[in-house]
Amino acid sequence: MGKKFSRTEKMFDHEVSFTYEGTEMVWSGDYTIHQFGEDSDHDYPGDGETEITIDWTNCLIAWDHVSEDYKSVLPTKSIIATIENRIEDLL
Repeated sequence: MGKKFSRTEKMFDHEVSFTYEGTEMVWSGDYTIHQFGEDSDHDYPGDGETEITIDWTNCLIAWDHVSEDYKSVLPTKSIIATIENRIEDLL
């Protein structure tokens, strides 16, 4: 087995574009990246996981096709989970 690792990095003032239930949205704020697992060695390929946690939301907006402008949106648990998944995909 490889050597265990655990790394945490805080990210500030980032912006993420994503689609939620067919709507284009943009989120900005702070989040934490936590990576943990085991490094590889001569007889273990290694493995690890990444967890993203939203720490603070500065702004969350969604494109409104009727007004053709962005509108503020309140973040729900489902939207936050979508943002966290999108950030992980971008790493």
